[in-house]
Amino acid sequence: MDATALVETQHAELLRLFDRAAEHEVPSARWALFERIADQLAMHLSIEEQLFYPAIAVGELDRWLLSADDDHRSIRTLLGQLVDLDPSVPRFDALLAILEDEVRRHVAFEEREILPRARTTFSGDELEQLGAEMGALYEELVGGTAHGPLAAEPSGPAGPP
Repeated sequence: MDATALVETQHAELLRLFDRAAEHEVPSARWALFERIADQLAMHLSIEEQLFYPAIAVGELDRWLLSADDDHRSIRTLLGQLVDLDPSVPRFDALLAILEDEVRRHVAFEEREILPRARTTFSGDELEQLGAEMGALYEELVGGTAHGPLAAEPSGPAGPP
């Protein structure tokens, strides 16, 4: 799978998880879905930051990536705040909604501005090779810890307080 298609696939999975979280009112069910969202987000951000962004940071793409990096910092901050909250408190739902809005905005930005430019800047073979590297890193991150990369993040514990 080429790198841009992999990014789109990961985006779709994240948005699906947010949709599922919105369907649940029971705090324990929302927490379980949040853990999946947090793990998937942490892996996705790591893959983009370690491989995708550096590989495509040429020409006009470089300036678009500055904005994407700012989005990533904001998303990581929200994740760090959420992992420290009990899912039964109202602030958890409020921050989860803010995180969802931020992720949806970031996804729309990447799919509107970055991915089309990457497709026109790089050959299909280059994107396929990058996609293979990104897929391999994803598999490595999935097997990395008990709760995926969230447990490795310095932002807080992998469970509610």
